[in-house]
Amino acid sequence: MPTLAERLEKKLGYSPLLESALLQFDKHILLATPHVFALPLSDVFFTCYYIHSVRHPSNYQYEENKHNDSVEIHHCIDGKYEIETNDQPPITLLPGDCAIIAPGVVHRSHCIERGVRLTARAAVNGPNSDSFARQLRKQTKGKILKFDGRSQESTLAEIFYTLLSETLNPWRYEIAGSLIRVWLGTTLSTHLDLSPYALAASSNGFEFSKRGNALCERASAFIYANFQRTLSIEEIAEHTGITPRHLNRLFKKYMGITAGHMLRDVRLTDAMRILGENPKARVKEVAYRTGFSSPSYFTLCFKQQYGILPTEVHLRMAQPLDDAQKLIAASPTERNAI
Repeated sequence: MPTLAERLEKKLGYSPLLESALLQFDKHILLATPHVFALPLSDVFFTCYYIHSVRHPSNYQYEENKHNDSVEIHHCIDGKYEIETNDQPPITLLPGDCAIIAPGVVHRSHCIERGVRLTARAAVNGPNSDSFARQLRKQTKGKILKFDGRSQESTLAEIFYTLLSETLNPWRYEIAGSLIRVWLGTTLSTHLDLSPYALAASSNGFEFSKRGNALCERASAFIYANFQRTLSIEEIAEHTGITPRHLNRLFKKYMGITAGHMLRDVRLTDAMRILGENPKARVKEVAYRTGFSSPSYFTLCFKQQYGILPTEVHLRMAQPLDDAQKLIAASPTERNAI
């Protein structure tokens, strides 16, 4: 099986691993990766708020830290890394190796041999977020989970190719965001037991029907086209040609959420985009611009969805990029020294 480095060199025609900074996952990518929809969980959801990949020099060391509300994922692309906690011997990551660190686990890491590591954090949000985070910590017994991540490297190669390709695609951030959600969703659901929080399917199972899917698609298109104005479930159902009750039943069956939930998600995603791109945007203006009836209700929904206030978006977006920005800002001589 080819390594991720070999996949990237074949797709791009050169090896991006020769660069000091492999890739800066900036706010545009984060804005395109708000939720891990691949995991339909009950009263809890993951939000990707941190993802970047940079080259580290040998003996580069991170300070001890922990993230009480987030699951952290590391994927070694090149070189050699070591991660340790207080309760287990150091874990070594070679190319293709991955590690998952549960919420609240104190850990330290450093680069043993000059390498590249992809790091992502998925915040736990929702009404049951606290108990869910505790359950994950108990499940892992406070230790780091190491596993072989090579089965996901074709997806990672597509992410890097989409963002590094010289062919400019106007939807590259959306495409990369979707692929990141697939990678995160697959990784989390494969190596953690999320079944206690999985949405229960109907007793008859999922009855797939072309008509049901088509109706959901029609309603979804109407939501995306009209979410910025006052829009009710009744109007969406009328446009789709079915009753509101039947509309929600179809959405629950085929999409795992109600039509109202989707409408709110679309509005909040657009609000996150606006706030991330314009630090001077007023909360009141963003609320009305994205179809919310009041700024206070918008703030409440935003806090529930993302775990932060609308006024804290820039703090959340800026923090993950410090390491990458230091490398990118360095002079060519300094970068080559790294």
